[in-house]
Amino acid sequence: MGTAVPTSAVSRGMGHDPGRHGSEKYLTFTLSRQPFALPKAAVQEVMGLQPIRVVEGGPPYLEGVIRVRSTLIPVIDLRKKLGLRTTGLKKRNCILLVRVRDAIDLVLAG
Repeated sequence: MGTAVPTSAVSRGMGHDPGRHGSEKYLTFTLSRQPFALPKAAVQEVMGLQPIRVVEGGPPYLEGVIRVRSTLIPVIDLRKKLGLRTTGLKKRNCILLVRVRDAIDLVLAG
């Protein structure tokens, strides 16, 4: 749970196990003009863009960290992680607080 998939894969039923979860719902978003979806159960919160503290020496897709309820959480630019075209951060971008393998990561969406 927590893996972003193209919305075309969602419509074909990929990443979806109706026998296990019943009718799973998805949060859809676009990255570099391409539609993606995450299981709604994996999305903890949708947050507006906020100041990100840069962390040196991390992978190129790691934008830095933000503090969420007294916890530092890594912020990953999913466009960079997936090798998509990036245009920099804009006011309309948002941060998805996503549960990934029993941990919480933040993903920039926009």
